[in-house]
Amino acid sequence: MIRRGRDAEAERLGVSIDEWRLLFVLQRMGAQPSIRIAEAGLMDRGTVSRSVARLEKRGFVFRISDANDGRVSIINLTESGSDIARQIASFMLDRELAMIAELTDEEWATWLNVTEKFHSFLSREYGDAD
Repeated sequence: MIRRGRDAEAERLGVSIDEWRLLFVLQRMGAQPSIRIAEAGLMDRGTVSRSVARLEKRGFVFRISDANDGRVSIINLTESGSDIARQIASFMLDRELAMIAELTDEEWATWLNVTEKFHSFLSREYGDAD
């Protein structure tokens, strides 16, 4: 059910689910090399490479060479890519708020407690997540 809503929104925006994820990662993290996009979007590098090529062809992203390593390209959003990424982020936020609205105050407090524990664990294990 969750995927159907996302898939319908992706179709409305004219992007594939992989492109959706890539645009969302760039919107959240800013310009990134493909490997970081793959890691953040839980995608393989080949999928990211093909998605970047399609998005670049359509004018949603552009590449620049990494100043420290000319073999690496940094992927960034164009203005039109940013517009679509903002729509994706807005859709995601609206969906999250709708799900949160289903929680009681007690469930919300429990959720916050659990997520704080996860955040604390991740910070201890892997450093500050912020």
